[in-house]
Amino acid sequence: MNILIKWFLVVWLNTILGFLLGYNGKGELYLTGMVLGVMTWYFIYVLVDYILRESGREKESRRLFISALIRIPLQLIYVTDFYAGWAAASTLEFLGLNSNENILIDAYGMTVFTGFYLSLLCGVIYLLITAIGGLLESRKNI
Repeated sequence: MNILIKWFLVVWLNTILGFLLGYNGKGELYLTGMVLGVMTWYFIYVLVDYILRESGREKESRRLFISALIRIPLQLIYVTDFYAGWAAASTLEFLGLNSNENILIDAYGMTVFTGFYLSLLCGVIYLLITAIGGLLESRKNI
């Protein structure tokens, strides 16, 4: 599957609950900020996957993709996305980046930081996949 299409689908499927929780009828400008934030993460994942593939690290690329796929149904738990949004709001407040003057920038910041915390969760899933894969490999060699 084309890398651009693959990550477009996976990243956008990972945003379903975030959009439902975050948008809440705040207007077109807020929605635009959210879309720009999601597209930022889309380009980050495409870039990381491209770099992994170009450097011959297909296994890592596959693990990244699987971890992002696993994150999609985790939205149903609701708690992870809720706390990621809460952490994003807290981070923006701590950094003084929640201006409340420019709704586009506020939505973008919330979306990017929420994506950051959800990507950390994706990283934990990636590490678990790697650890389990390593254990299975070592058992196979016995």
